[in-house]
Amino acid sequence: MSGGGPQMRAQGLRGTAALVGFVALIVIAAMFGGCGLIGSPAESSNAARDTPDTASPATTFSEPATLPPAQPLPRGTATPTLPLPRPADVPQGDAAKVSSAALTVMYTYDTTTDTTTQDAVLRAEPWMTPEYAATQREHLSVAAPGLEWATWREHRAYTAPTLEPVTEEAPSDTATAAYRQWLVTYKPVGRDGWQGAPVTVVAYVTLERATASDPWRLSDVRVNSS
Repeated sequence: MSGGGPQMRAQGLRGTAALVGFVALIVIAAMFGGCGLIGSPAESSNAARDTPDTASPATTFSEPATLPPAQPLPRGTATPTLPLPRPADVPQGDAAKVSSAALTVMYTYDTTTDTTTQDAVLRAEPWMTPEYAATQREHLSVAAPGLEWATWREHRAYTAPTLEPVTEEAPSDTATAAYRQWLVTYKPVGRDGWQGAPVTVVAYVTLERATASDPWRLSDVRVNSS
């Protein structure tokens, strides 16, 4: 059924524009994730010319060696000594506070207990929907974390992130969906006094819950390096 005054139509347009803008930000964030290069096939050699008067020996090809699949790196099992937010200490009906606490856990790294940064992400499982938590558990690191992480480990470094809300307009909350944007800054600090360069990212967070009385949980996080 159509109808409604100019004020209602204006509100609808603002809501639609907000939703489109937020979705566009998420798409841009996803694009910054990087693209893999597709290798071009090797050029085929020229066909051998017919030489009926000369017999060529048969060429045998050996089967290519089969490499064993890469094994995932073991995950950290110890609990960091750094203080972390707990669901019991955060109002579960406040989407801003839930998303802020979850991101704080996800970006608090400790090289004395963590194998990779994914260990910190998995510590935030209590703040996630079951589906989103499952996708994070399926993420297995099979390569060494790299030189940067090795440097952090050399100094027994940890991070203590700070968060600032992003003021760009996002879609309005509903009873079962909410959207938050955060500027997350973290810097590795060594227990020997060393300090690394700070890193800043923008996190676009989607939260969901089954009913209006259930706690908010993260159902998606998209990150864009600023």
